[in-house]
Amino acid sequence: RPPRSTQGVSSAASDVYKRQEREKWARWEAEDEERESRKAEKKAEKKAEDRAKKEKSRARRWQKYDEAWARLDADSGASSEPLRYADVPWPPKMKELLDREAGGASATDRERKLAYHRCVKRWHPDKFLARFRARLRADDAERVVERVEAVAKSLTIAYAASAS
Repeated sequence: RPPRSTQGVSSAASDVYKRQEREKWARWEAEDEERESRKAEKKAEKKAEDRAKKEKSRARRWQKYDEAWARLDADSGASSEPLRYADVPWPPKMKELLDREAGGASATDRERKLAYHRCVKRWHPDKFLARFRARLRADDAERVVERVEAVAKSLTIAYAASAS
């Protein structure tokens, strides 16, 4: 009788062990991929939430701006109360003022032109001072005029950029 070979048995056991190891590694890889996927999803959700919060905050700032101008317009003829720098409703973002007044970035040329004229009526230094010079506090007047000029210049630049 020929001697019994143990090589076949150990080879089979080795193959089983190797297969089990590959399956174990595959499970771990799948778990890692799943964990990374969940992490990426959470990160994307957080980013979307942050973007929504930022947009809501931006909308709230513009709403406050509109409300403050409505109050200032309503008071402009009747009030003799001094107007300080902090009392002027400055645009939350000068670069966005024209786009916002025009109705967004998709506004037509005509809408942008009309919005520009509305903004200039409010922010042109001569127009602004004609309405509010008598109410400006002396210690804030120069600072207010500088900022009004900056807003007017920003509007002109934004309008010129959109026209080209």
